[in-house]
Amino acid sequence: MTLAPLAAAVVTLYTPYRSVAFAFLVVSITAALYAGVVTGVGALAAVILVVLCYFAANTRDDRRKQALWLTGIGCISFLMALHIIPGFNYTPIVSNMLLSPQATSFRLAIGYDKALAGALLVFFLVQVTRTKDGWRKVIRATLVASVATLLCVIPLGLLLGVFAFDPKLSPYLPLWIFLNLFVTVIAEEAFFRVLLQDNLTAYLSGKVRYAAWWSVLVVAIIFAVAHGGGGFTYAVLVFFAGCGYGMAYKLGGGIEAAVGTHFIVNLVHFVFFTYPMLANP
Repeated sequence: MTLAPLAAAVVTLYTPYRSVAFAFLVVSITAALYAGVVTGVGALAAVILVVLCYFAANTRDDRRKQALWLTGIGCISFLMALHIIPGFNYTPIVSNMLLSPQATSFRLAIGYDKALAGALLVFFLVQVTRTKDGWRKVIRATLVASVATLLCVIPLGLLLGVFAFDPKLSPYLPLWIFLNLFVTVIAEEAFFRVLLQDNLTAYLSGKVRYAAWWSVLVVAIIFAVAHGGGGFTYAVLVFFAGCGYGMAYKLGGGIEAAVGTHFIVNLVHFVFFTYPMLANP
């Protein structure tokens, strides 16, 4: 399985053995090429993304050059996340899954392109948390942001009829957890926080008051628009959720708090409410 070593690469970044994380990354990409998960244009896009990430990570002192690299990174990773670049095999695992009679159907699939883009962003551009004090900040920011986000999104979702209370334990839960974390959440938070929120904050600093909080708001709007395929009311919920994820990042929790908050909100939704939404809201 090509995704397992990719997940291992991300996890291993939190050990002192960065070279082992790089080895897992190479193993994953090699396995993907061998299995035909990545071919042709997809392989070229992956190579270009690696090169751009490398240069961006090594030109932090030159904001203009780094902005150029980050623009390229943002374009390629966004297209990979949307599965637009050819040469990546989007692999469905379960199609037309129905968790409850009143829910819309969905499918579980391995989007290796999105997972790879997220892993590369984390590997090259994120300073992961390693210290005890750092992890205390992560836990505090995650708890505060998760509670605030759930207290906002759950009542609003119930009021708008996007979902209903529907507690369940699906046999697919372990697989969903793995795919949601390593394909969806990490990739989205790496893109929206590291590429967009950080750089928008840097651009607005000195130009407007409360630049960091304006960045949270603007990126949450972009996050909602990116999820607009679920309809307007769903996008409204995604906007408030995005504010929560941005708040977790802003509170000093870094990428780990944003990922943690995003994953907790998704998990609560999956286990306790209609997932992904009501069939007839």
